[in-house]
Amino acid sequence: MYITRVEFDTVTYDGSQGVSWGAVKLTTRAGTIVLHCSAAHADDASRQDILHLMLDNAIAQLKRMPEYRTGQRQVELAADALHDPTGPKANNA
Repeated sequence: MYITRVEFDTVTYDGSQGVSWGAVKLTTRAGTIVLHCSAAHADDASRQDILHLMLDNAIAQLKRMPEYRTGQRQVELAADALHDPTGPKANNA
């Protein structure tokens, strides 16, 4: 599976438990997969760190699927796949 784009949706943070969760949308040439993921992290973790942990959780879920667990198929991530959830930055200077 070659992942061309990664997006995050409805990321929620629970400060009392130090965990975030939400949907990770993985786009491939064949279609889209949406996985519900979570990430345990420190209180001072940046949003970017949290999103990377959630992506790690999504890939771990994929690798538990039989065709990946047995090594028949590989998971690859395009270098530019990670979508910035904050969107484009405006230059208002």
